[in-house]
Amino acid sequence: TDPTPYSICCSPSVSSMATADTQDNSSTTSESFESVSSALRVEVWAEEAQRLLKDYRQGYDYEAHRSAQKSSRVRLPFETLETAFQVTCQVMVALLSPRVHPFMRHLSRLLRMKRTYPEVLPAPALSVLISGLHAKLVLDVANLFSLPPFRWVAFRPSAEEMLHPLSIHGLEMNLLGAVAGVSIGRIAVDVRQVVQHLAHWVALQLPAATLTWVAPQLARAAPVAALALHLTSCCALAPHVVSGLSHQLREAQLQRRWLVPTVAESLWRYFRHSVQRLASGRLLALDETGRELEEVLWWDGSDIDDQVPHDLLCPITGQFFVRPIVLHGGVFEDSAARRWVASTGRHPILQGIDCRLEDIRPAKDIEVLCHNLAASRGWVLRVGSEHISE
Repeated sequence: TDPTPYSICCSPSVSSMATADTQDNSSTTSESFESVSSALRVEVWAEEAQRLLKDYRQGYDYEAHRSAQKSSRVRLPFETLETAFQVTCQVMVALLSPRVHPFMRHLSRLLRMKRTYPEVLPAPALSVLISGLHAKLVLDVANLFSLPPFRWVAFRPSAEEMLHPLSIHGLEMNLLGAVAGVSIGRIAVDVRQVVQHLAHWVALQLPAATLTWVAPQLARAAPVAALALHLTSCCALAPHVVSGLSHQLREAQLQRRWLVPTVAESLWRYFRHSVQRLASGRLLALDETGRELEEVLWWDGSDIDDQVPHDLLCPITGQFFVRPIVLHGGVFEDSAARRWVASTGRHPILQGIDCRLEDIRPAKDIEVLCHNLAASRGWVLRVGSEHISE
């Protein structure tokens, strides 16, 4: 006889199949419930983040700030001319110290100059400093009026953006550039003399037979070595000096203060941090402004990219906030924002807005929200650079 529906349902094989189907349905239902609840939790965090960011944006008047900055626009130096000035100062100090190089006498006769150089100048560094300031001022005025050959240089600020040579900042820029060039040139001359004395001392320790062959070789190699030393100092240090002065000039203009105190404060900060780091036995780690670099912090956990609302990701790094800050209505990661402002002086998102490091403010409510979200997900805060390398 055919089995009844009841006997089919009660048979062991059929009942086990029914139990398996029930378990599959229950697991599928639980998984869907978990996904829905997780999505709801993410939506709650996203709504709170949107509310906080909206408050920051509404508290910042973009148009008023931009209009105020237009009236006091940051002026830019002509970095190509500044670099050439640095190289010229260093080369002139090398040619005039400690004795006047014969090339200067040949150049004077070639140009039919009335001045004749003595064997030794009484103060070569001071002479280069004073004459360099005069020449740089003339070149700056020629550049301001776009006279040849400056008008043919491609990478040159426009007339509206260019730093005026007769302004306070322009005169300070020339003075600091001349002092830096002369100082670096003088240091290179001192290093050259030390190397020459050391080579002479080593040659004297050699046997007489060897010295007769080595002495002519050293005499021929000395000018080449001196030239290589000064070219290396010019090529390696001049661009960094110009870049540092340009950054300090931007900071001074944004803070509405003179350039000399700004540079002095930055040098003092760098010196103080250097002493502190060396006293503690750690390597020096400072940024372009002389401030100490902080350790890299990042969240370690699973599904961070899927569980974090978009508003809690840094616009610069794309990572979950650890130490969020506020910069003119926008929220960014602290270390990323400081690097951005220190290198560009501009806002990461808003166009036409100049920024300085003093404009950065902590966003404690956003930080509390991020840490609460991480604690609810079981994410752990890590220290180091492993996350970046990955």
